[in-house]
Amino acid sequence: MPQCSFKNCKNHTSRTLKKDGISYFRFPRNPVRCAEWISVIARQRSEEFFMPTQRSVVCSKHFLDSDEYVTTKGMKRLHKTAVPRIEANDHDVEHKSSFDKKAIEQCCLQPQDTTSIKVEPSERLQDTTSIKVEPSESPSNSLENVNIDDLDYVFESPIVSALKKKIQRDAEIKKRMAQKINNLQKQNRRLKKRVEALKAILKNSPRRKIIIQIPGPDASST
Repeated sequence: MPQCSFKNCKNHTSRTLKKDGISYFRFPRNPVRCAEWISVIARQRSEEFFMPTQRSVVCSKHFLDSDEYVTTKGMKRLHKTAVPRIEANDHDVEHKSSFDKKAIEQCCLQPQDTTSIKVEPSERLQDTTSIKVEPSESPSNSLENVNIDDLDYVFESPIVSALKKKIQRDAEIKKRMAQKINNLQKQNRRLKKRVEALKAILKNSPRRKIIIQIPGPDASST
């Protein structure tokens, strides 16, 4: 029987069931949502390359009440935006379902008073130093210095990166196979033309009569 994919979670389908208030949810088929689930669980398990199986499940303990709804038949289901969360007693980390890129951009783009620290020897004590704070001449945080593609790369999970590489490899293989099929089709057309030409030559060539000589009785007596 499958167990909850979260590490150290004691919920098991053979022990805790619906009567105990615990439900189990399989990983979503949507690759984007599935990658989000994998990213959360891989971080909680400290396994960079964690991959679920077809029987892997996550118990309802790791979802908010707002993530669940009950169908007309009394079955618990998850909303499409539901993402499991890392509990505070597991890693002391609160998970967010997705990165708010706008908030990140605003944080990076806000003008800040940058300062430089200049260390000068103290006149009174030889072994001590004084710190002089001077404002920077040109602020480095500007819209021109921030690339949104760099933000996407930084916050991209290992699973999403691996999936992108796999898609690229599959596209290259598909391109090579299409080229090979095209070459075979051209070769097939050339062979068909050659066969038709040979058939025409055989059809127009004069027929040769083959005379079969049957030996008579005299030939056998000799």
